[in-house]
Amino acid sequence: MRWLKVITPIGLLALASAATWQLSNMKPEPAKSEKPVTPLVVETKPLTEETVQFHVASQGTINPRTETTLISQVAGTVLEISPAFVSGGTFTKGDILLRIDPIDYQVAVEQAKAQLAQAEAKLMEEQGKAEAARTDWTQRGRSLKQANDLVLRKPYVQETKAAVHAAKADLHKAQQYLARTKIRAPYDGMTKARQVDVGQYVTTGAQLGDTFATDYAEVRLPIKRSDMPYLDLPDFGQSEFQGPKVTLTSNHNPDHQWQAIITRQEAVVDTKTRMHYLVARIKDPYSLTSAKQKAQAPLPIGSFVKATIAGIAAESVIKIPRHLLINRQQLLVIDKNDTLRIHPVKLIREQRASAFIKNNFSDGDRLCLTAIPNPIPGLQVNITKTEQQSAVAIKSTPAASSKKATSSATHSSEG
Repeated sequence: MRWLKVITPIGLLALASAATWQLSNMKPEPAKSEKPVTPLVVETKPLTEETVQFHVASQGTINPRTETTLISQVAGTVLEISPAFVSGGTFTKGDILLRIDPIDYQVAVEQAKAQLAQAEAKLMEEQGKAEAARTDWTQRGRSLKQANDLVLRKPYVQETKAAVHAAKADLHKAQQYLARTKIRAPYDGMTKARQVDVGQYVTTGAQLGDTFATDYAEVRLPIKRSDMPYLDLPDFGQSEFQGPKVTLTSNHNPDHQWQAIITRQEAVVDTKTRMHYLVARIKDPYSLTSAKQKAQAPLPIGSFVKATIAGIAAESVIKIPRHLLINRQQLLVIDKNDTLRIHPVKLIREQRASAFIKNNFSDGDRLCLTAIPNPIPGLQVNITKTEQQSAVAIKSTPAASSKKATSSATHSSEG
């Protein structure tokens, strides 16, 4: 009985397992279906040729082309100061900016005149004596060739002539000192600072003030070596050069632009930044003389400006987003059969967001804008619907596909 109680449950479990196995083998297998392969959907853009005007960006500070520290060449009390000889005052070449008491120098001029008159009288006297000596010598029947210089008083005449020349030089010197009591403007310009006032006694060599010319100003623009080939620059030592045009903008007056022109490049490279420097000239920065520029806002000396330098033009180039380049040498392209290709490209120039390449593509090639982590050449792709509609529109308008666009590219050289 005990044996039957053990074997009976085991037998029932074995029969149930056998029945389950038999039923599972009798069930028909489900029909198998292959999973459809869905082509990769990408966004494309036509590869359009353009004529690109390159630009190079830089920045700098406006400086005067000529700045002068006026120094007194005479000593005396300041008697008069021109209203233009104040900070911001304007003047023209030859204007009297400051007068120093001339009394001592006027006296010196009169004394020099008196000394000159005495020297000239002495010369006349010696010339008369020399003429009398010659007459006396010839009246005795002797030839002048036989007379020595001392008999004819030639040394005395030469001495008095030298005294006259010295007196004339002293007079000229005294007149120059007198003229220097009037400090005149050396050019058309503006006063930067004044360091003296009326009643002040100044000594020889004392600084009177600072002035600068206003006919034009200059700005030094740092340029990277890699940007130099894209600019038409003057050779070293070349004068009267009309270089690339420059457009200047300033943060303190963003609504205005100023036009300048590159006139020269400096011969020394900055040893710290390794930058080259170009010098641009701004005509009449304060709009003082040019009636045409009266409406233009002034560009004060010392202003910090941003500069856009016009570079050379490149024809038949293609502008693409810079991030699409692969190792700066390759590009993903979709051909006319909607097949993915990895195309080698020739890079012309890069900037912050764009790159410019030569056109070496086949008809029907389009730029792939979709990021593909592991691109497989020859992979069949699908174009987005909007891109297909754009392609149909381009094909329906032949003139649109053959027209070349023109754009500009700016590359920064800011330090």
